Amino acid sequence: MIRFGCAVAALLVGAAISSSASAQTRQRTIDQVRAAGRLSCGIIVEQEDFTKSDTHGDLSGFAAPFCGAVAAAVLGDPLKVELKGFPDEGHALAAMKARQIALLIGMTPDATGALLHHLRFAPSIFIDGQGFLVAKRLHLYAPVDLADHLVCYISETPAEDGLVDWSARKQVAIRHHPFEEIGEMEAALTSGNCDAITSSVSWLAGMRSGFHAMRDQFEILPQMISIDPFAPATRDDDPAWTAVVSDVVAALVEAERTGVTRDAAGRLVGDATVTGPLMRPTPGLVSLLGLQDGWAARAVAASGNYGQIFAARAGETSPLRLARGANALWNQGGLIDGVR
Repeated sequence: MIRFGCAVAALLVGAAISSSASAQTRQRTIDQVRAAGRLSCGIIVEQEDFTKSDTHGDLSGFAAPFCGAVAAAVLGDPLKVELKGFPDEGHALAAMKARQIALLIGMTPDATGALLHHLRFAPSIFIDGQGFLVAKRLHLYAPVDLADHLVCYISETPAEDGLVDWSARKQVAIRHHPFEEIGEMEAALTSGNCDAITSSVSWLAGMRSGFHAMRDQFEILPQMISIDPFAPATRDDDPAWTAVVSDVVAALVEAERTGVTRDAAGRLVGDATVTGPLMRPTPGLVSLLGLQDGWAARAVAASGNYGQIFAARAGETSPLRLARGANALWNQGGLIDGVR
């Protein structure tokens, strides 16, 4: 609980210091959400062929439980959430600016982007990055094994730039082949005309899930050649609301670290005599952030701990069938720590 407690304390101090006069006179986001009786949560869906500028695949199924966890913490009910899907960052950011959504999930934390679009980011909930989908018959184990193999990608995308830069830097002689159409590229891979496809791991996992009977003939190499986190975003005019969202993410991560499952958290919520870590009163949260004691247990009871969410929505038993890899907790060799 030391890391979790420090994170909460830091968020409380930061929220208190950075609150501007304009934010103080404006109704708090948490109060607006409660007045509306629902949390309006935007998710970037990444429609195929809609844009070439975004790097993540469709992680909407993975993002949705985090919206439910925030709704449970704030409203006491994970079903009081209105999910709004957007085809790309541009449409999502326009909705955020117009105050049509209180929370957006699907962007990569970026200091310049945050400044330009007046955003703050909560801790990353998924570590994405550029990887490779390869045919198992080739017995490739790492990106460097792709030397002299034909690697395909959609032209004029971040994947093309990433592959060119990486292969030059690592001096791996890869044969390149660009495509304009996703369907044609998929057909080239499944027919053996491409040895591998490169893009974000989330995008590759979604592609592979559509291979159906042929899905098991392909694998995503465990190493990535870039890191591209995926995090919740809020407007920068209400740092207390950012702290609420950040605390919920931290609680889900801490629950996995301490072994508190969804069922266990549900029992905590239902028993007023229990005072475990997720039910412990946190001085200052009610007055500063508007959260009531027990908010963390409600969040975990609604969506499960971080590990349970990953297993159900992105793990090896889900349609995406991804290994934990970089999405393991910080104390298990991964990069997920619940801290911004």
